Amino acid sequence: MKILARMKIRRYQRRLLIFVMVISAITAGLWRLYHRPVVNLTKPQAHPRSIVRLPGNRGRVEEQLPLGQTPSRIEPSVLHRRVAIIIDDIGNSRSSVEELIKIDAPLTFAILPFCPYSNSSAEEIHRARREIILHLPMEPLSYPRANPGKGTLLVQMNKDELIRQFEQDIDAVPYITGINNHMGSRFMTDEESLKIIMGGISKRHLFFIDSRTTSDSKGEKVARMTGLPCLSRKIFIDNSQDYNATLNILLNLASGNDPILVIGHPYHSTVLALKDALPRLKRSGVEIVSVSDLFLR
Repeated sequence: MKILARMKIRRYQRRLLIFVMVISAITAGLWRLYHRPVVNLTKPQAHPRSIVRLPGNRGRVEEQLPLGQTPSRIEPSVLHRRVAIIIDDIGNSRSSVEELIKIDAPLTFAILPFCPYSNSSAEEIHRARREIILHLPMEPLSYPRANPGKGTLLVQMNKDELIRQFEQDIDAVPYITGINNHMGSRFMTDEESLKIIMGGISKRHLFFIDSRTTSDSKGEKVARMTGLPCLSRKIFIDNSQDYNATLNILLNLASGNDPILVIGHPYHSTVLALKDALPRLKRSGVEIVSVSDLFLR
């Protein structure tokens, strides 16, 4: 009897074990079925994305694309070529200044010292929140036939004379952040005279822009020697004083990524060309900036 009882118990244990195994298998299958990933057949799966860094933008991430793809067209708004435009020879007329400050762009104005409207133009430009630099008269090769005007720096001046004239020129134009040369095809080739002036500019914590009125200019060389922030003009936009030529030069500034500094003058044709070109340049991805901004970014 005891043997039969033990056999029955073993049969029940085997059946119970089989039952438990079956239940476990069913439970595991249901769990996998319930938790499997759902594939949306109506929507393609997202690809891994790669970061595209655009040239000339200091490493900023501008656009993301699927791996293996390259941008077929980059929106102009992300190109951001920076262009600084200096308007030289300010101080002899009020009307051109009034027209130029109406233009919705941070133009930089280079004001001559001791002209009829030097001070009043500086006040008007300052109220319009535009940048002002001193347009410093310097001796040209054709001096005195070509005369830069009152306050001109001459290579024949000794150190004291140069410093005295430089200080007078500086004090004649308020609100300046920097200086560029007016004429100066001779003065800008004289390293000793330049060292004196560059030293004075540095003490005033200003920057210098070489207008490049001569290919032999020593401006950048001497600026580096004195530790003075310096940039050079790349293009004169209105040598011909022709509207169409100036407009084409301005529009061509959109073809590039590197920052660039250009110089124009308060000619009527230049004012018209700027009014027409600048909105188109902005739409094509060009960012018009002040000269100071070229140093800061």
